[in-house]
Amino acid sequence: MIAIGLVVLPSQDSAEVDAVAVRYEVARVSEVRHIANSYNAHNVTRLQVTYGFGRSVEADFLGFFDATGGLVRWGYPISEVFEEESGVLVQFFQNGVLEFRPSAGMQLRLTWDLLAGEDIFEPAITNENEGIQVGPWARTVSNYSVDGKETMFLEAFQSLGGVDSFGYPKTEARPDDDPAALMAVGDPPDGVVRQYFQAGVLEYYTYTTLDATIRPVGTKLRNRRYPDGEWIGMTAFRQTAPLDQGSFYDPALLRHSERPVLATDDGVLVGRATHPYAIAYHSQQHLFYKEDDGWYTLYFDGENGVVAYSPDGRAFQQPQVVTHSRTGPGMSMYKIDGRVYVLYTDLKKMKVFLRVGAVDAGRLALGEPILVADMKYDFMAYMANLAIGPDGLPWVLIRSYVSTVSGSINHIWLTRAADDSLQGWTEPVRLTTDEEGLMTGFGSSGSLAFTGNDLVAVFVLISEIRAIVGDGNVPDELVTETLGSFKGTHDYIIISDGETAHLAYHTDNPAGQMMVYQNYTSGAGWSPIQEIGLSEIHATAMTVDSVGNVWVFYAYDDEIKYRVRLADDGTIGPEGCAVRLDPRIRAGNVWLASAQPTSNEVGFLWTNRIADRWEVRFATIKAEDAVTGLSCEAATG
Repeated sequence: MIAIGLVVLPSQDSAEVDAVAVRYEVARVSEVRHIANSYNAHNVTRLQVTYGFGRSVEADFLGFFDATGGLVRWGYPISEVFEEESGVLVQFFQNGVLEFRPSAGMQLRLTWDLLAGEDIFEPAITNENEGIQVGPWARTVSNYSVDGKETMFLEAFQSLGGVDSFGYPKTEARPDDDPAALMAVGDPPDGVVRQYFQAGVLEYYTYTTLDATIRPVGTKLRNRRYPDGEWIGMTAFRQTAPLDQGSFYDPALLRHSERPVLATDDGVLVGRATHPYAIAYHSQQHLFYKEDDGWYTLYFDGENGVVAYSPDGRAFQQPQVVTHSRTGPGMSMYKIDGRVYVLYTDLKKMKVFLRVGAVDAGRLALGEPILVADMKYDFMAYMANLAIGPDGLPWVLIRSYVSTVSGSINHIWLTRAADDSLQGWTEPVRLTTDEEGLMTGFGSSGSLAFTGNDLVAVFVLISEIRAIVGDGNVPDELVTETLGSFKGTHDYIIISDGETAHLAYHTDNPAGQMMVYQNYTSGAGWSPIQEIGLSEIHATAMTVDSVGNVWVFYAYDDEIKYRVRLADDGTIGPEGCAVRLDPRIRAGNVWLASAQPTSNEVGFLWTNRIADRWEVRFATIKAEDAVTGLSCEAATG
């Protein structure tokens, strides 16, 4: 093996000895530091490890971390220490990977070599600026790039552990799009100045206040070694509570290569996303059930709208992209009278598109995208909702957004299909006044439903919720009224069973946000407010079952809760618990989305956050529990 300061680069022989001889038995935490940010929470430890026939050795991940630049060099830990291969303990960080073998001690993993290939280097580019030549390829580490930009790479290299931390340089500091460059992080290469080392990449961005930044190659290697989000299901990569000094380390992680330690979560995995708004927004539908077929769910994976299918709700499969181009969050899917409607916007939030078709045996057969509205400017079609009007045609309500120095101006606009071909749409009509537009915030939006011949549109201002009711064909005669106070961000939903429009929303309450219910009928107007329960932001879902019971879902204190408004007398049933959320993996907001009933159960969606990914999960509640409610223990078994 070749020793380089703190670093020991293993030979193949030593790796083979470890693989044959080492089986970790127990480890005690000698020292620990719990490091957390918004996405990750992990322990960096010094372990006293016992293996083989009572042999003991120190695996000092914390000491190596501190001696080679700490958080600045390595970024946040994204895993616990675990046995990735037989005899090899490893810990992943955002910017690199550390590993331990008894025969080699602590060492850095040559992360970039594993990503790009260890035999690749760049002999054709040289840096004539002042610096130091390092390693067998005689590359120069300098504070200046080959074209004279002041990068401060040498200062970063030396202050963060040098070769012990980065390994040897494979390239000079040069832009990735240099014609002689053989390495790049993107395709096509960009003009960012980078210098590639065996175990890391230094970058120089002109728009940051930092002279040098470090590329998150540890995250990249994690994704490469565990493709398709496989790492998400591993306990080692899950957010972890602080360990106590002197405690015993989880023995299962020490023998992960023998028997992988996998996490167990409530609900059924629907799909994964790189964006927290995977099932945004609450007023939009993302779930339906087709009798004698199964469940269909729509979610945003970070680039596209995807529909996943399950015949029985036990496993979702057959993911199908249903948006024709890259889009952003805020889409919806409706099954109405045998037709399926998928409504979404373009990436710039300028245009609204609709695809219509049928569904059977897990597949959607959708027509070509139809342009519903071109609002001409970015964010003027931020989100949209759909309902079928008394004419049997789809009507769409669009929320526009304009940023201002003091906040934002938001309006809602109404359009409808001109005929059954759906190829022509009316010019969008603005329903909100200039004054109302100024009373809105980023979390303001609107939705619509129909009861009989009445259009019922609701929209939220910063602190109140209003309704617009009347004949949608005569916008000038629509009547606006305030329903109550509002507190939340898009935390409302309105749906109709034909005769009654049901509305759930968050209102202001001395204890925080209170989920409440109202309904509207053409004859009686709006019902009095009924309180449901205290809720958190981004936690709103509702559905109506086959007998007319209204199920309202909300979340509070790490629990997804529900209450049911009974159809026979309009009373609100007892509070039930649908899911208890693990606070270590729960998303910042649970993003409850549309619930949907079958003949004997109600399904619903929520999100978990696993590090820098989000999971959409699904569960059902038996309809018989509408009256009795469930405790969390009963709901989760």
